Amino acid sequence: MKKYRCCIPGCNTYGPLSNFLSIPFESQWRDQWLSVIPRKDWVVDSSTVACIKHFQQSSIKQFIPTNNTQNGKKGTTKLHHNILAVPQYFPEFGTPNNSQESYFPVEMFELYCRDSEGPDTTGDIEDDDKDYLLNYGYFKLKYPQRFATFLESIWQVHSTEERTFFYTVDFSERPRVPCSIKVDNDLRVVVSLDGRHVDPCDLTWVLPVTTNKINRWSQLLAMLTMYGK
Repeated sequence: MKKYRCCIPGCNTYGPLSNFLSIPFESQWRDQWLSVIPRKDWVVDSSTVACIKHFQQSSIKQFIPTNNTQNGKKGTTKLHHNILAVPQYFPEFGTPNNSQESYFPVEMFELYCRDSEGPDTTGDIEDDDKDYLLNYGYFKLKYPQRFATFLESIWQVHSTEERTFFYTVDFSERPRVPCSIKVDNDLRVVVSLDGRHVDPCDLTWVLPVTTNKINRWSQLLAMLTMYGK
């Protein structure tokens, strides 16, 4: 059975997933978690979890033992937390975080440039200030002029018929690639930092978590700006 370690600095909780809560998918709620957890300069991925001792008891639902009627083995249901609950207790740092749980309206999770559907025709592209992306062929044709400033000063590019990589190179100590952004021929995006894929849930500020696709130039521009610093 896979075991997990609590992401809270100084917390030594280590064990099965039944002792932990996963970081939320929704971007606003996820940002609340990351803002209260006393940790800096870290990469969140799909295995990042916080143990239940950092939450109010009212914020979590306890595990209920279950029996598998097919093989007779005992198991547990997945641990859940109430909508928009955030970690509050950090005994490793001497005092608890006394902030109240925050709740946000559903519309705060909506982002037009991320969630709106793309165009069906070239005419639609022209009608929307040319921000729409129609397909990978159109992307390959236009990206050199779209991002000329970035490509001259910050990003390198390697492009094929299947995918295009935007990447930065650091020669300060030894050659390495601090960041890369891959766009495949279905316009799906993968961001990597120091060789580790960024969790798609950490890209929900700019990409739909269900598809990880771009349909506007402005989405890719935002990522090139963010990760090209």
